[in-house]
Amino acid sequence: MDMNMPEMDGYEATRLLRDCGYRQPILALTANAMSGDSDRCLTAGCNAYMAKPIDRARLIQTILALTRPHTADGLDIPASSVDSPSRGDETIVSQFIGDPEMAEILREFVGRLPGQLEAMRQAMDGNRYDELRRLAHMLKGPAAPTAIPY
Repeated sequence: MDMNMPEMDGYEATRLLRDCGYRQPILALTANAMSGDSDRCLTAGCNAYMAKPIDRARLIQTILALTRPHTADGLDIPASSVDSPSRGDETIVSQFIGDPEMAEILREFVGRLPGQLEAMRQAMDGNRYDELRRLAHMLKGPAAPTAIPY
């Protein structure tokens, strides 16, 4: 969330999103780096704060920290232990779930996901962003038409 947007700034937009029930992470991005700016962003409802100029590696690490699955006590859990892919409170279910002709293709696609995710994590951890971009692009094509919120 750009906290210094014109007309409706990020503080107001974040409060409005939270008031409407939006529960996904919001990362504050701002040129304001004075003491108290972080607290102001967090008080507005943001989950994290980053001052510009943004460090790419730190941005990626922050996004990962905000989006990785967590246990009730807040500890990270391995993606392989998550029963169903999810997006916030929604479980992602293929639009082809009831199509017997697609069953094997879906099983293979889902079976490859842990390996693809691990390859993406390794690329990110190694700062190989071109490889990470390529891997994400390879996943995006087959995933987009099959995944719908349930």
